[in-house]
Amino acid sequence: MTELLDLSLEEQCREIWKATIAQEEAEARARLEPPLMRIWTGDFNLAGVLESEYTAEFTWIDNDVGTGLTEIPLHDPLAKWIFQVSERVDNGEKRNVFITVDKDGARWSGRIHDHTVEKREDGTRVLVVRWLHDMDILRYYLVWCNPFLPDFVQFPRVFFAAGPSIWALKTALFLNVMREQENLWELPDDPMDYGAVGMSNWSVVVKPTTFAEDMLAGTIWSVPNSRFKYWMDMSKDILEDAQLSIQVRRFIETDDEQPIAGETLRNGCLVVDIVDKSGYYTDTSNGGDPFLGLRRTFAQFAEDFIDEVIEDVIDPAVPDSYKIPGLKLTDKTCPYVVFLEGDDTGIESSKFNFTYSTSIQVVAGGHSMPFVNELISACVAGDTIVQSPDGDERIDVLAERGTPFRVWSVTPYGRRVEAVASRAFLKGQAELFEYTLSDGKKIKATQQHRFLSRSGWVRGSCISVGTEIAVIQNMDGDALDIDAVDVSDSDYRAVPETLDVAYREVVSIQSLGVDDYFDMTVPGWKNYCADGIVSHNTIQTLGDLLAAAVFIPPIGGTVDALLQPLYWDTILAWMHFRSPGRVAHSGWARPFESIASNGDRAYTLEALLSLRKEFHETRSWFSHEVMIRDGAPWYIGDNGQGHFFIGDRIGAQVLGDFAAQYGFDDYKIYVDRVRELTLAWDRGSLPEWKCTIGEKDKNKDRGQRALGLISDLGALVQQLAVHGR
Repeated sequence: MTELLDLSLEEQCREIWKATIAQEEAEARARLEPPLMRIWTGDFNLAGVLESEYTAEFTWIDNDVGTGLTEIPLHDPLAKWIFQVSERVDNGEKRNVFITVDKDGARWSGRIHDHTVEKREDGTRVLVVRWLHDMDILRYYLVWCNPFLPDFVQFPRVFFAAGPSIWALKTALFLNVMREQENLWELPDDPMDYGAVGMSNWSVVVKPTTFAEDMLAGTIWSVPNSRFKYWMDMSKDILEDAQLSIQVRRFIETDDEQPIAGETLRNGCLVVDIVDKSGYYTDTSNGGDPFLGLRRTFAQFAEDFIDEVIEDVIDPAVPDSYKIPGLKLTDKTCPYVVFLEGDDTGIESSKFNFTYSTSIQVVAGGHSMPFVNELISACVAGDTIVQSPDGDERIDVLAERGTPFRVWSVTPYGRRVEAVASRAFLKGQAELFEYTLSDGKKIKATQQHRFLSRSGWVRGSCISVGTEIAVIQNMDGDALDIDAVDVSDSDYRAVPETLDVAYREVVSIQSLGVDDYFDMTVPGWKNYCADGIVSHNTIQTLGDLLAAAVFIPPIGGTVDALLQPLYWDTILAWMHFRSPGRVAHSGWARPFESIASNGDRAYTLEALLSLRKEFHETRSWFSHEVMIRDGAPWYIGDNGQGHFFIGDRIGAQVLGDFAAQYGFDDYKIYVDRVRELTLAWDRGSLPEWKCTIGEKDKNKDRGQRALGLISDLGALVQQLAVHGR
C-alpha cells in the first residue's frame, strides 16, 4: 500500500479528493438505507422484523410524547400477530406491543396505542397501527409525598427537592421508579450517587447524575415539588426554564453497550436521562449574521432576579470535538449547524414572527406577606377547652355567650392564679395546626399563637418537635390568691417548674387546614390555660391601636373583630416592579402596567418569581418555525451519525427587508433548539428527515420560557403550611 507522503503533491490532492468523494458516496448510500423496524412482545422478546409496510412515520418531540404510524398489509404475519390480541395473550406474549425504529444512529421506540383493520376502496386490507413514543411511559409515574412510606402514611405532606435541576428531577423520578421496581433497599445520601444496586430486572432506569456533577456543570437550580403530581407535569416548566431535554432510549443488548457502569440491564429496559443540549445559561450562541458569524453568549439573572441579561463570552474557544475528522455532532457551546436562506439551501419553508412588549410595570400580590395578618390576630380553634375555676368550657361557647368569665392564669413565678377574661370572640379564619405534647395534651392554634417555653413566650411558627412548652397541672390544688397585676412579656423569660407548672416536649405538629379561630382578652396576667397548656393573651395588638387612633377606649376584641375586614390583607399585601430597560426603550407613549396572574402573597419568593413570569410573558419575543431538508448540507442523526438531533441548538437565517436600500439583502441568524423531528417513508419514497426549529409557545425572546413553575412554587409554599389563611 502506497503511503500518502510518498506521493507527489498533485497525487496527494487527487487521493484526498478521491477519498472525500468515496466518503460522501458512502454517506449518501447510508442515508438511503431503510430503517430497521422491530416488533417486540410485552416482555420485550423479539416478535419479528417489519419490512412490508405501505407507509411509516415517526416523530420525536422535545420533552413531549411523539407519535408513530405504520400501515401494514393485513396478510403480513406480524399484522396478524398484532390484531389477534386474545390469542397473543393466551400464548403468554402479553397484551402490550412495542416497536423500535433505528435509523442514522437514532432510535425511536414506543408502545402500541391502538390498531385499526381497514378495507379500502381499492380492495387492499390494511392494519393501521398508531404508536406512542416511550416518553409516554414517564407520564404514568406519580411523585408521592414520601416514596418510602405506604399510601396511608404520607408524611411530610409534600415532596420537594431543591438543587440543580437535572439532579433534582432525576432524583424525584428515580425514587418513584424505585417504588415500582423494588420493595425497600438502602440508598446512599445522594440517591443519584449509586453503584451496583441490582437493577438488572428493572423495566425503567434513570441514568445517574450526582449532585456534585450537576453543580460543576452549572445547571440552574429549581425546586421540584409534588403532592401526588405526575412527574411529567411537575417537570415540564422546569425543563423549559432550564432549557433541558429528556432523553429516553430502549436498551437492546445485541446493539448497545451497557449504559450504566456496574449494571447489567435487561433487554428492552428504558434508560432515562436529562441533558443540557442548549448551553443557554453557560455558553452558547443566541444569534449572529453570515458576515461576522455567531455571537457567543450566556444568559444570567439580573440582580433583581426578574430580568435575564445576555453577556458575551470573552475569548471563546473552539470545541476540541470539532477537530476530529469524520465526527458528526454539534457542541452546545458553539453551534455548528447553520441553515442559510436561498433557493438551493436546506430551508424548505420558514415563518418568522416578532411580537412587541407591552407593560413597563408589573404588580403582584393581594394577600399580606406571611404572618402579617396573623401577627395582628393569632388565636386558637373553636373546640379549645378553656380551664376555669367555674369549670371547663369550649371557647366558641364562651364567645357565643359574650360575657366576662373566669380563667386560670400563671404568674411569672410559676403559680396558678384566678383571672377574669373580658370576653371571647370569633376572629376569622386561618390555617390551624395541632400541637401534641409528650403527655398527650393537644391544642389547635394558628402559627402565631404564643406558648410559654423555658425561655419565655414563643410563637407556634418557631416551635419544632422537641421544644418544651408549659402546661398547668394540679388543677384541684389551692391556687395563689393575689390580685391581677399588669405584667410584661419579659417577666416570663424563665418561669420555674412548680407544683402548678411543668414543661412537656412537643412530639408532633400537624396542619389541619383553614378553619374558624377565636381569641380572648385577659387583662393583667395576659395568659390563660387552654387544653391544659399555658397560652398567651393574644389580642393586645391592632384592635386596641386602631381604637386609640379614633379616640375610642380600648376594648380589645370587640374593636378588632369589627375592624378586621378593614385591615385584613391591607398591610404588605402588594408589590410592584418597573423595568428600567423597558422604560428606556418603549418611548414616551406606552402601555403602563399589568398584574401577575400568580403569586398573590406579596414579598415572598412566590411573588418575586411571579413578577419574573409576567415580565417574560409581556416582553418582546419571536417565533421562528423552519422546515429544513436532511443532507442539505447537514445530516440529521444521533450518536455520531448526524450533525444534530432533537434538543440540539442550531441556527437558521431570516431574510430581512430594511437594508434593501443599501443594495444588499440583510440576513440575521436566529439560534434555537430543535423542537421536533419526523422520519417518514413509504413504498414510493425513500426515508426522509424533517426538522422544526422553535415553537410558537416556547420559543420566547431567545430562550426565555413561560415559567409556569412559579405557580408550582406558590403551591409548594402553601402545601408546606409556611403561610396561613
